[in-house]
Amino acid sequence: MTSRSEAGFTLVEILVVLAIIGLALGLIAVRGSPGNRTLALEAAATGIAEDLRQARGQAVYGNAPVRLMIDLERRTWGLANAPRHTLPPEVAVEFLTIASAVVGKGVAGVEFAPDGSSTGGTITLRDGARVVRITIDWLTGRVRIAHEA
Repeated sequence: MTSRSEAGFTLVEILVVLAIIGLALGLIAVRGSPGNRTLALEAAATGIAEDLRQARGQAVYGNAPVRLMIDLERRTWGLANAPRHTLPPEVAVEFLTIASAVVGKGVAGVEFAPDGSSTGGTITLRDGARVVRITIDWLTGRVRIAHEA
């Protein structure tokens, strides 16, 4: 009798599915009502948070550091060797991180280590009175989104 391999999913398969779902949700949110500014702010925050989580997952799985870069002047973000995403024009961005994470004028990154830790930081997105903060815990690499009034 031949033995059957155990049923289940690998970590790579789960990460790929999560990345596809995140991209699909981001595209759906961005393609929503063009007049809905709240939607643009939420889509940007969700997109950045998903890319941060993906970077952490890649660092842990690949056992190598992975960095997500944010260009404040060009208003773009993305992982190395991946397409860049652009913030909507009505959304202002600020990034607070350690000095060693700054790689150039207006360009900084969050680096995730193979153990899941990170350089940490806070990304603040504003659209008028609406504020969304994305915090990256330096010890655990956990990414959180918080809405402020």
